[in-house]
Amino acid sequence: AEELLASLGDNISAKLAVAEFRLAKGRYDDAVKVLEGIAEEDDSMTAKALLVRALSFVDPEKAAELAKDMEGDEIINYALDGEALESMEIPRFAKKLGASAAEGGSASKVRKLIETTGGKRGSIIGERKKQNREAILRKRAKRREAYLARLQAEGRYNPDQTPLPKPDPERW
Repeated sequence: AEELLASLGDNISAKLAVAEFRLAKGRYDDAVKVLEGIAEEDDSMTAKALLVRALSFVDPEKAAELAKDMEGDEIINYALDGEALESMEIPRFAKKLGASAAEGGSASKVRKLIETTGGKRGSIIGERKKQNREAILRKRAKRREAYLARLQAEGRYNPDQTPLPKPDPERW
């Protein structure tokens, strides 16, 4: 194991990968040794963060102390309010497809989805507006007429010869 680290030389990213591997395998003592060596050579936040993570398993007090020292480095604290976040408008990024998009031609799928659902929360993708009953019956009657016309053209149905009772529209 030491031969591997010696063969890596000054390649810090490779040493970080070795340390992450050892952390993933539960070999925390070995990971701490590698990460302490990296922390002495390089002052990167990644190495420090991994060192704190590894130390949390081996020496929690030392990990807490190192974490306190890191807090001032590059961490930005934002005061976030949940209500303010929920009331904010959702950022939407849509691809523009050449000049047609600039003219209001074709919009993105996301924009179309928002328009169809009205931006309502909880709307399901692909959900369609429910047709009213009369529209469904009109569509059904059109399809029936087209079907009977096709049968008549094929010679399989003659409305004059065999007057068929109209089928129940609920079953057709």
